[in-house]
Amino acid sequence: MSLELPGAGHLSAKACHQRGINLSGLHISGVLVHARPEHVSQLQERLKAVPGVEIPATTPQGRLITVIEGRSDAELADAFHHIQNTSGVLSASLVFHYSDKSSALDQEVTP
Repeated sequence: MSLELPGAGHLSAKACHQRGINLSGLHISGVLVHARPEHVSQLQERLKAVPGVEIPATTPQGRLITVIEGRSDAELADAFHHIQNTSGVLSASLVFHYSDKSSALDQEVTP
């Protein structure tokens, strides 16, 4: 990961860290989870226990529309990995990802 600054070029994640620039921000992923229809209720309870995970909708066919929100891509990856390995999940597909690191752009940087 790097940050591009006008007139300063790219700064690596390590360089940003050394300068005190926070590359975290708002990170959201949408995940479509498939399960056996008879296991949806139990799976929904298991997944709600995962930090940052919400389930705004389910279908009678065994689909769970899942949203993961976190402060970093790493948090989202950890939650996604947890979802994939949760008992009762047949498949989990990443269908959307949004990352806003604008907070890092608000900080003054001197290369």
